[in-house]
Amino acid sequence: MSDIFGIAKSGLQAYKESLATTGQNIANVGNENYARREANLAEVRSGSADVLSISPSSSYGVKVDGITRAFDQFIDVQLQKASSGLSFATSQTLILENLEQVLRPSEATVANKLQDFFASLSTVSQDPSDIAARNIAVDAGQAVVASIKNVANGIRDISKLVTDNIKGNITDFNNTMENLGSVQREILGNTSPKSTPNSLLDQRDAYLKALSEFADISVDYNKNGSVKVTIGTTGQGQTLMDGLVTKKLKLQNVDGSAKIFLGSSAGGTSSKIQIQSGEIAGNLAADITLINAKNSLDDLTKSL
Repeated sequence: MSDIFGIAKSGLQAYKESLATTGQNIANVGNENYARREANLAEVRSGSADVLSISPSSSYGVKVDGITRAFDQFIDVQLQKASSGLSFATSQTLILENLEQVLRPSEATVANKLQDFFASLSTVSQDPSDIAARNIAVDAGQAVVASIKNVANGIRDISKLVTDNIKGNITDFNNTMENLGSVQREILGNTSPKSTPNSLLDQRDAYLKALSEFADISVDYNKNGSVKVTIGTTGQGQTLMDGLVTKKLKLQNVDGSAKIFLGSSAGGTSSKIQIQSGEIAGNLAADITLINAKNSLDDLTKSL
């Protein structure tokens, strides 16, 4: 009878913990950084050495053999790629929308002002002695100059905004890397992968998702819970984190355009990297578009 009560007690205890796990899942249903938990049940086998009194097939109930996370590595990698692509498109679109407002204002564009100017010159050519027509032509010319200046100033302001965005992106990226490095140290400090708290793994995945929104990263998940992170074009990326070694991004201006370099957290030689996706890449692409727009405006001014 004592065995029956022991089995019943183990069942109550095991399913109590299972219900608590379910309650934890419900409580965190709105937490996007929380991975659903699942209680694994296992049979309690006999630990008695008295083989004469207890059959080898005897058992003493059930127990919770660990709480695991609902984690799919393939889905997580795909989510990181999708986050990078969305962030790239969003950041670039916001800048291009601002540029469109500068190049095509609601009132009149540079092209409209040029048409008015050449029309006024045509009028003057028909009667050069007409003072009124000549004044209109001068005013039209000044309007062209003002319009070009407005576009140049608008492009300059947007360029400053993009530069500030990139600097902010780099700072946030490096701060996230520091946080991920701290989590990595804690994970590697555990004696066994099974002893790693699930909440720590949730933090790891949240930081990886945040990094993927800034740049295109590739993640290799190790059996001990740690990760190896590379950044840049697939197949040509450079190691960002491996074990306890982490690196940071650096922003430099090369030939008038922003470039991203990768250097160690302790300093040292920096190497240029190609980022094709993420918010940083979106802002870099927008910066190139702004440079081309400014060059086209300069060419137009020189031609005039």
